[in-house]
Amino acid sequence: MRAGLFASLLRWAYFDRSQRVFEQHMVEVQGCERGHMTNNVNTYLHSLIVAGVIVSSSLR
Repeated sequence: MRAGLFASLLRWAYFDRSQRVFEQHMVEVQGCERGHMTNNVNTYLHSLIVAGVIVSSSLR
């Protein structure tokens, strides 16, 4: 139960909270910087979400 709630909170924090900030910043960034920023966000932020789900699944 707690793991599912935690995973839902991680998803909410990523898609609702941080998405607005990233969208605003993507409008400001131009050229190659946009690709680098997108790559970093997809790599590091998704890794944190996966790690959070793994940690939450071990909290029994």
